[in-house]
Amino acid sequence: MMQAQEYGDAPETESKFFAKVALPEIVPVLLQLLTQQEEDADDDEWNVSMAAGTCLNLLAGAVQDAIVPAVIPFIEAHIKSDDWHKREAAIMSFGSILEGPDPTVLTPLVNQALPLLIDMMADRNEHVKDTTAWTLGRICDLLIMTIKPDIHLHPLISALVNGLQDSPRIIANCCWALMNLADQYVYFDEDSETGQTGPLSPYYEGVVQALLRVTEKYILLKSLNRLSHTKDECFSPGNESNFRTAAYEAITSYLSHATPDAISVVQNTTVTILQRMEQLLSIQNQIVGIDDRNNWNELQSNLCGVVIVRRLDYFFLFILTYDLTESCSVSFASLTKAFNHLLIAS
Repeated sequence: MMQAQEYGDAPETESKFFAKVALPEIVPVLLQLLTQQEEDADDDEWNVSMAAGTCLNLLAGAVQDAIVPAVIPFIEAHIKSDDWHKREAAIMSFGSILEGPDPTVLTPLVNQALPLLIDMMADRNEHVKDTTAWTLGRICDLLIMTIKPDIHLHPLISALVNGLQDSPRIIANCCWALMNLADQYVYFDEDSETGQTGPLSPYYEGVVQALLRVTEKYILLKSLNRLSHTKDECFSPGNESNFRTAAYEAITSYLSHATPDAISVVQNTTVTILQRMEQLLSIQNQIVGIDDRNNWNELQSNLCGVVIVRRLDYFFLFILTYDLTESCSVSFASLTKAFNHLLIAS
């Protein structure tokens, strides 16, 4: 029905608004179930609270604006609760209703909630921080117009960058939020007169460097430490919660949307990525075991994804960078070799 409205078409089926009629009975049950989190539950384990959040999200899409007054009292009552279950449930319920209601209805609520949500990235409970990072990512994705550059941008980016030092799941959500921020601000800031800079320009180097630090400890596979005789570094083959992939995807977004005043960040980052590709290629014949080979292919794919930037003008600047950077041993032959190996692997 919503898709038909977006395209100006008549829906194939007519809504009887049963969900809207049943809201007073459904919503209290879902909100109560949201508080039944399991503290030691695995990230990928489907449980009651996750099911309730998914149901609330779908319900918001079905009843749209009507979900807001049904949920807001719960959020206001519990978002500062001493019980982490209730704090997390309040944030989850807020994040779950951000798609469906009219943005004009949600905007004042998000404007009011943003400072508190940013502060809650420092919450003492990991589950609360994780859900807060996810909710901030939803705001960056769906309601970017609520993030005022002169008010919210600095504390928001600072909180998300600090979250990159946390657990893998929180890191993944912070990377996703940072990626959405870069992707959506491009469209939000289209009225820029010069196009030479953007709201994110002052943060480019700091954000990209922080994302690179997330990935730099995981350049090589753990079993290859012995092969490459690296004793001082702690590498791991793990990509728990896909945090490493999320970091590379965020880096790709920042390089893709960089304005001309951030070109030095684009150049330096690309050289770093190509050096990592060269390092991986140098040890490919030493890999034993299917798990190590899969990890190697995954990491090389992440690296290739970064250097395939959609901006053709920056691609030529990359070439110029490689030609003029004497300290860089990376060659385009290595890049071609990496792509060939990925094609063979696929």
